[in-house]
Amino acid sequence: MAPATVVRRQGRHWQVRFAVLSCFAFFSCLLAAPQNAPGGAGLASVEFENGNYARARDLLEQLVAKEPASAPEIYRLLGESWMRFDEPGNARDVLERGLKEHPSFAMMQKSLGQLLFRLDPESRRGGDLLAKAAAASPNDPEVHHYLAQWACVAFHYDVCFAEEQKVLAMPGLNDLARVQIYTLERLRFKC
Repeated sequence: MAPATVVRRQGRHWQVRFAVLSCFAFFSCLLAAPQNAPGGAGLASVEFENGNYARARDLLEQLVAKEPASAPEIYRLLGESWMRFDEPGNARDVLERGLKEHPSFAMMQKSLGQLLFRLDPESRRGGDLLAKAAAASPNDPEVHHYLAQWACVAFHYDVCFAEEQKVLAMPGLNDLARVQIYTLERLRFKC
């Protein structure tokens, strides 16, 4: 066997291994309760990661239809799939169902809060969901930044400033937080 062939086969092996490991990590909540783990969840995740959003959406819809109490990540990924087709109404409906099934799941609150913020930046419910998600996920810079954006639009500048200060203390979105804080400081001087 030629060395190039060996490398290529090892490369494919690592691609398959990476896909399996990403499914494992992505659906870790399923592993915590294996009796609730539907068989197509991993396949749907792989289809989504490969850009086959229609196939992923169809598989996830089947899973949710069979088992309405599916894992919260399935609802979140299904909502994301609908957003890939620019269908925010369907995405909102799916995330609302998921939140009804899993009211304390922070990622569901974050996803629905972000979607509601995108649809209506002044959405009080979106802000409430983002605040709950931020309280439940104190180390997630993205949810704190979204909450800060909502607070800025809703004229809650102190909340916005405090949330962006939290983001600055975390790795990830520091540049966005600095821009937001700079904008807030400019607004304060104009008021």
